[in-house]
Amino acid sequence: MIAIYQRCEQKIPLCARGELPARTCVSAGMPLVVLCLVVAVLAFAPLARGEKSSSAAADPGQLNALFGLPLWAAGGGFWDQSVDELLLRLPVRLESGAGRDGGGAAGQGVYSAYTRGMPALGAQLMQLSIATADGRLRQIDMVFANKGDSVESRERDFRSHFRQTRKAVAGALRGAFGLPQRGRVPIAGKAQMADYWQIADAIVVMDDERNEFIIVRIVPGGAAAAAVPSSRELKKQVRDTDFSQRVRREANGDVYIAGIPMVNQGDKGYCAPSTIERCFRYYGVQGIDMHRIAEESGTAFGGGTAVRDMINAMRPYFRRYGLRLDATALKFRQLQREINAGYPMLWTLYASDEFLMRMQGNSLARQRQAFQDWVKVLRKQKVLPGRRSGAHICLIIGYNAESNEIAISNSWGPGYEIHWVSMRDAEAVTQDRSVYVVRP
Repeated sequence: MIAIYQRCEQKIPLCARGELPARTCVSAGMPLVVLCLVVAVLAFAPLARGEKSSSAAADPGQLNALFGLPLWAAGGGFWDQSVDELLLRLPVRLESGAGRDGGGAAGQGVYSAYTRGMPALGAQLMQLSIATADGRLRQIDMVFANKGDSVESRERDFRSHFRQTRKAVAGALRGAFGLPQRGRVPIAGKAQMADYWQIADAIVVMDDERNEFIIVRIVPGGAAAAAVPSSRELKKQVRDTDFSQRVRREANGDVYIAGIPMVNQGDKGYCAPSTIERCFRYYGVQGIDMHRIAEESGTAFGGGTAVRDMINAMRPYFRRYGLRLDATALKFRQLQREINAGYPMLWTLYASDEFLMRMQGNSLARQRQAFQDWVKVLRKQKVLPGRRSGAHICLIIGYNAESNEIAISNSWGPGYEIHWVSMRDAEAVTQDRSVYVVRP
């Protein structure tokens, strides 16, 4: 049965790209993805014996069939497998969240992809995220539902979808491993009480908040959990790190913080939660993702966050790791001081169409000519009108004193790690005269 699943699983991407004939992609009147799900459930049925889960063990092929992804490798512990080999096995290409010039705390990384309904655990997987540390696996998150990605549906429809998805995912896990255990497991950067299933050295947690999100998290268990640093250890790491060493200085006067991790918010209005997640990752804190941040901050259905509410909600999380979130003036010299120290800033602005076109156009133009010529062009450029549309939040990560520009970073995936904006335009489109500095 497992062999049948693996064969049909290999054909799904080919069918999606139209590289196989239609008759191959439909069997017994069922689309191939549906057939694979049926086979996966049948393949895993032998594991459903028993009413209580303690430490489930299963063949990697059976586990991969259930989870819909080749996450388990043959032989060895789950956390001992090669990250590179895992990424190559996956049927989807994951974006690296390393950002420009590397990513965040030394040795840490995150890979993610929006999977757009890939079948897994009896439901549709929407996003996959893999966190690493020192080249080794640290955590895997499988997102099945979240209120942000439901921007095109009505809230009532999402609530119905949430109930159905939760029932399907919980049913698949209980059918395979029996009833869950109850205990403290690492969620959102701290140990919290949750239902979980232990599979050898891996703990599978169903982390769900009603009508907010459904995420299956795979975290280290047993001896592997000892490698995960505590909040106290991370706090000491923040205190002992000289973040000014992450600042890069270019010959043309560009000064910017290197290694700001990228988090792609996708199509949802999660610019604020994803920007906060990037700050946590920059300072070496993993496990506090944009979905949890959105839930804590009261982000609206489909997206949209009141920044002050988010700041107040996140301050206790930052304090746990020895970090502060302080307001400071949107003044060039103040921005210089923060950047020189290696501290990113949260900036709220109105990202109108005119602003976005100029941001991208100027960032390209400054690369295509001598810098002194660019400075002359910039001085003659008319200031943007201050249109109050397209409320947005991003990071300020750099400056150029000669051209009077600031460098910003948007949470929109690869290609948006750094763009340059004149300070005059920034003052015209800002929502507030202050920015929020994330610093030790």
